[in-house]
Amino acid sequence: MALVLCASTLLAAPAFAQSDEQVIYPACREVRNLDAMQYWFWEGYFGFVDVHDFTHERWGRLGLEPSVCFRIALVVVDNPQLKSAGYRQAVSELLLWVTEDDSDPDESAKLAIKQLERLTGEDFDTGVEWTEWWEVSHDFVLWSEDEERLLVVTEAQAAGETVHADARTLEPEEYWFYAGRGWLTESEPVGGFVFGSVLVPPHDFNYRVLSARLQDREAKENGYRRALDNLFVDGLLLPGLQGDSLDTVIDQISSLTGESYDDRDSWVAWWDLNRERLVLSPTGDRLVIRR
Repeated sequence: MALVLCASTLLAAPAFAQSDEQVIYPACREVRNLDAMQYWFWEGYFGFVDVHDFTHERWGRLGLEPSVCFRIALVVVDNPQLKSAGYRQAVSELLLWVTEDDSDPDESAKLAIKQLERLTGEDFDTGVEWTEWWEVSHDFVLWSEDEERLLVVTEAQAAGETVHADARTLEPEEYWFYAGRGWLTESEPVGGFVFGSVLVPPHDFNYRVLSARLQDREAKENGYRRALDNLFVDGLLLPGLQGDSLDTVIDQISSLTGESYDDRDSWVAWWDLNRERLVLSPTGDRLVIRR
């Protein structure tokens, strides 16, 4: 656990007393600015030492090489997706320290095995077993905050559905907004999650969402209403939207509402009259006018 320091304690910690990096860590050969994925990689690789939290930043030293120091903004540390991705990368690198000949492991190999056991919860006797397990499992592991380890999503493994470690966790309303806009690809539910990609070039990203949370009708209604507003405000109401693009937007609006109009003006008139009265249908597949 990191030690939290406030401004009044800085004078008691000379290594952190000044803002200039060279003064803060005079014994550091290098100070690295880490992003969240890099932070969790190094934390999982060989850990950190001499870690301190300040008002906005965390500082410390790499466990593998204490002469190399790091700093990271506290606001970016707690990112489950990048934590999972960083830990997965750490496991791959740790395996390089575990040799096939385990008869006389050196201290680095012993430490690597200890880290592998912490990150995965597995306990293998040989480097061969560790390597073979990772080769068949690395595409299907996900960090679990509850169990504090990388779990193999067995359903995904059986289905051959890659679990993207960098997958952003969507809230149900976000999921239904993207679905209403037609921007989602998805898989069948695996291990309690739905995985897929949000396709909004140039910012496509992978996602995951808990299957059970998609049963929330209020979230689905709000997501669909946001999608419909977006289709009008950033679509149908733009005079420059013409041709195939206009037809695509109208098709999406029709799919979300079950209504059918041939021209832009009729759709806009319908929306102005009914936008505040739209609710999720009893079947949950579209928005209908509340009677």
